[in-house]
Amino acid sequence: MVPAHDEQDLIGACLDALGEAVHHPGLRGVDVAVLVVLDDCGDESARHCRTRAVPTLAVRERNVGRARSRGFAHLISRVAAGMPAIHPRAVWLATTDADSQVSPDWITTQVEFARDGADAVFGVVDIDDWDGFPAPAQRRFLRHYRGMEPADSSRHRHAHGANLGIRLDAYNRVGGIPPLSVGEDNALAANLHRHLDLRVLHTTAVRVTTSARRDSRVDGGFAHVLSGFEQPGDPRRQVSARPRS
Repeated sequence: MVPAHDEQDLIGACLDALGEAVHHPGLRGVDVAVLVVLDDCGDESARHCRTRAVPTLAVRERNVGRARSRGFAHLISRVAAGMPAIHPRAVWLATTDADSQVSPDWITTQVEFARDGADAVFGVVDIDDWDGFPAPAQRRFLRHYRGMEPADSSRHRHAHGANLGIRLDAYNRVGGIPPLSVGEDNALAANLHRHLDLRVLHTTAVRVTTSARRDSRVDGGFAHVLSGFEQPGDPRRQVSARPRS
């Protein structure tokens, strides 16, 4: 599921990457549904979805937490209508952002973790386009981002709305996505970690790519966070905010 607010310049690449992930050979026998939540879009985002035959849901929330929640609710209702007897543990919900591109094995890897007993998976973001940012800012961000990781290089402490998946029963148990305009990803992670019996993974094996754009859609969004690294020093910035849609 992808929430989007006026992302006509980037959503095409996002949907193309998702299309590749949906058709990964490792997903044989797995039903996958894609949905874009068009949150008060006034641009051509919907057209990019139509040309790729991607279903959409139009909302007017102007709130990424509520948009994600509306999108998941829509998908859950579709699953329930088509397979009313399906168990919540058999449904996996995943979300990214419209300015990001998932890796080809993005869904496949999450499904593998789910089959191994994971209740939720938080991945990492890679930045492939630092256009306009000075090299020192890039180094400061990467040093800080990686510095938040423990000794095990396959794990981390980040939570990104652009790269997470969760089993439906765990999603219901924590009350879904918090209705926040920023930080809903970190709030969801915190709610999950309060349940010690849930298996919540933060792994570098699940990856998405985003650009280091400057126009943040909300105060405190990922673009806003990145701009803070243009100045020397490390004021312990919060870099777990996702790349915003």
